[in-house]
Amino acid sequence: MKRFFIVSAFALCQGIYAQSQGVVYFDEEWNIIKDKKKASFYRETTKQGDYYLVKDYYINGTLQMEGVTSDKTPNQEVFEGKVTWYYPDGQVSTVSHFSKGTQVGEHKSYQEDGRIVQDFIYKNDSIFNGKSYGYENEYQNNMITEFKNGDVVKTIVYGKSLQGIRYEEIYAGGESYTPTEVKFYDENGKYIGSQKINKNGIYTGINVKYYASPMKVSCIENFSGQSTTYDMPTESKCYYGNGKLKKTYKSNGKTATEIVYDENGKRIGSLEYRYDKEMDWMAPYNGEKIEIDLYERTKKIISILTYKNGKGTEGKYFDQDGGLQNQYFYDDEGGVKEIWSFGDGGKQVLTYRDGLPYNGSVIEGGSQSTYKDGVLMETREVNMEGKPTYEKKYDESKGIYEVKIYSDGKLKYYYTTNNRYDEDAYFSAEITPFDDKGKPMSKIVIKDGKIEKGVLKLKSYADAETVEYSKKGKWYVKRTYLEKELIKEERFKSDGDYSDYFEIYEIMLRTE
Repeated sequence: MKRFFIVSAFALCQGIYAQSQGVVYFDEEWNIIKDKKKASFYRETTKQGDYYLVKDYYINGTLQMEGVTSDKTPNQEVFEGKVTWYYPDGQVSTVSHFSKGTQVGEHKSYQEDGRIVQDFIYKNDSIFNGKSYGYENEYQNNMITEFKNGDVVKTIVYGKSLQGIRYEEIYAGGESYTPTEVKFYDENGKYIGSQKINKNGIYTGINVKYYASPMKVSCIENFSGQSTTYDMPTESKCYYGNGKLKKTYKSNGKTATEIVYDENGKRIGSLEYRYDKEMDWMAPYNGEKIEIDLYERTKKIISILTYKNGKGTEGKYFDQDGGLQNQYFYDDEGGVKEIWSFGDGGKQVLTYRDGLPYNGSVIEGGSQSTYKDGVLMETREVNMEGKPTYEKKYDESKGIYEVKIYSDGKLKYYYTTNNRYDEDAYFSAEITPFDDKGKPMSKIVIKDGKIEKGVLKLKSYADAETVEYSKKGKWYVKRTYLEKELIKEERFKSDGDYSDYFEIYEIMLRTE
């Protein structure tokens, strides 16, 4: 069931409410603090009969929130009536209504430019009717989503007008996140067709893809014929921003043909497909498969793969600017036999033997690796800013790898290991971590994927979690923190069967 939950984050804070009166200060995460100089917000509370009038302010004195509550304790407010939140410039952000702490009645929220984002009527905290709004920008078109009893029932994505170019998603409600029908319209508002999914999960009808800002038809795919696979259209046509054909695809059941054009309508490549019964898909067979960005209005080739009698013979991959980045050559069995890389240092060549890298160098993205007689000799990686993120170098005299891992260009970990690849199991190393000032800290010892000494803290920026590995006597301990709060602790006996869930891989040090 599609739900839309409204969380008034501005009214939430952590910590213990120790003050009984006067001004209360908060940091940027709404934790109560005493030092005004470190505060980002503050609160003033006024007694009004059986209730309290609560006003939160940005530290510069601009009102951030005001409302009436029966409980003035931060994070435990029981709001009554109208509550209003504000942006730093004083514009209204959200207006909600409550009854004994439950959200009921009218709710409206706005962008900083004043345009409405949500317009709901609540029955309780999660059951509501109304509409939400999204507005056109470089990456998306205008959008209106309609809710009934908390479920999405309809979404319209449109250009300048609700009567012009658009598509409409119809939902039946219940548990499914997939619309039961999508209706498509062209630049003049003329109905093109619709797409449905039958009981077997097979698409039927028409699917249309659009460019954003301004909205324009990008591709029209026809699923109404006798397609041999559930996710492949029987026919499709894709267009450039100038209206010229970009790519066509047509299937007759057992074979299919794909043709790609440039922006002037000139044919630049074609590919024959043949139906693979075992895999139940149309497999590339003869010609060039030109992967072209269907969401770009101009010609932007991602890759060109060449096939002969169903086997890949060559692959070309291009960077964001259209320059050739890598060129792969394949043997008769489809395995890589050689890779050419092109970068600032000129052409690099890496040869393969028995399906594995053997001699030479390869550049892929921000990574460059060098091999000698099948041994990885060195790997260097940089981020988008050109700062180092990872270095691994083989010491032939000692038969070990010296590894340096960086964070924002600063050395974070140093260690030596016998592991050739960072995905290998049974990772062993004596790790020296460094603080933000470059000072070495207490060593961490990992043996066969298990921590034996020290404390290893790995932070996930994606979900704001920190996982801490340690060994306490006969127990391996794994603690998980959300921000600074311990939310889970797990233990596993060191002399028992070791759980993979507790195992540490080298790659984990690199994916924070």
